Amino acid sequence: MVQMMNQTVKNKKKTKTQRNKQKRHKERELLESQLKELKARIKQLETIPELSTSTSNTTETSTQTKQQQANERRVQKETRKLGSKHTPLETPLEVKLSDELSDSLRTLKPEGNLLYDQMNKLQSSGMVEVRKQSKQKRKYKKKVTEKWTYKDFKW
Repeated sequence: MVQMMNQTVKNKKKTKTQRNKQKRHKERELLESQLKELKARIKQLETIPELSTSTSNTTETSTQTKQQQANERRVQKETRKLGSKHTPLETPLEVKLSDELSDSLRTLKPEGNLLYDQMNKLQSSGMVEVRKQSKQKRKYKKKVTEKWTYKDFKW
């Protein structure tokens, strides 16, 4: 068995001049770090006016973009979906008033026309193209003329 023995550590005692030198070094490092912090703060304070103008510009631009988006949404709602230049007719809702209602629901007759209502609904949702009602073309009276077949007949 081998016994291991660590060597004894000698205490290196610092002299007074060494301790003073180390103390001055720490103080200098502390002062330098404080100076760095002060310079950084001054730099930040100098950029405040630029930041305030940039924030005001950004708020102005953000309000402008919001207004533009709102306008675009409004325009999109106004535009027709199937490329028609006509808007669907806004037909009033057909409802019977209370004095027009009958006593019994069995005798109640429906108002309006289901076909027209469905077509208006499809046109407003953009599934059917909206067209202007075509005018009835004028029908001319037929001209009555005498036939010549009997005149061509010879005896």
